Amino acid sequence: MNNNKLKTAWIEDDKSRKACYRKRKICLLKKLNELTILCDVSAFVIIYCPEKDELVVWPSRPVVQELLEKFLKLPLADQCRKMLDQKAYLKERAAKIQEQIKKAKKKNHEMKMKDILHKIQEGKPLNEFETSDLIDFVLFLEEKMLEIQERVELLERHVPQGAGDKEKGKEIENKCCKYRSK
Repeated sequence: MNNNKLKTAWIEDDKSRKACYRKRKICLLKKLNELTILCDVSAFVIIYCPEKDELVVWPSRPVVQELLEKFLKLPLADQCRKMLDQKAYLKERAAKIQEQIKKAKKKNHEMKMKDILHKIQEGKPLNEFETSDLIDFVLFLEEKMLEIQERVELLERHVPQGAGDKEKGKEIENKCCKYRSK
């Protein structure tokens, strides 16, 4: 892992600062050009350098003016819809990461419970498991039984009254297949 990160700070040496500005400006414009081509999006940049009177406008002044006018014609709600300040961005990102962590923990737990079930089916005695794992396993089984009970109740509500046992069986089988595919 490379820990040689560039520190973002004011470059005091005038010559070095101007050289850095030129290099970074060229890289920024190149990246923006790639972005517009690869992602088929419209974009522009205006760079104001206080040391020079002229603005850097990319791709061209008429295109920038056209895109800016198009943006300003949008309702204010649409203009601001996807705008985020750094705090809002980080908050949104943290929420997404928390949700991913939650899903991963749930998946890991389910895999662990399936592993315990598999070991029990292979004949491993229950006294060889940790007590906490067995408690988790019982809770897991109870949760699964509730899910099955809810499915049965759902299917019973949708089976027509007075249908024969054979018809009910086919009806339930069809409903289960539809339910599983969702």
